[in-house]
Amino acid sequence: DEENILKHSLAGQYLGNKIIYFDCGSGSKDKMKSNLLYYISSKVDIPIMVGGGIKSENDIKELVDSGASYVVCGTILE
Repeated sequence: DEENILKHSLAGQYLGNKIIYFDCGSGSKDKMKSNLLYYISSKVDIPIMVGGGIKSENDIKELVDSGASYVVCGTILE
């Protein structure tokens, strides 16, 4: 539910959080959907960090192009 995720993201921003972190889980089969990331990043004013399910350099580029300020790719390095 995009609207619910946006509401939680904005609540964090308004409460003074300096970053939003979306984590799909270490070793996840799927990464955050780029259309959801784009939607959220276009409506919040703080950086967004994304992790989990990232398997390639193309995944990283897609996430950055969709609005990620930071990408956590721990498992891919292991």
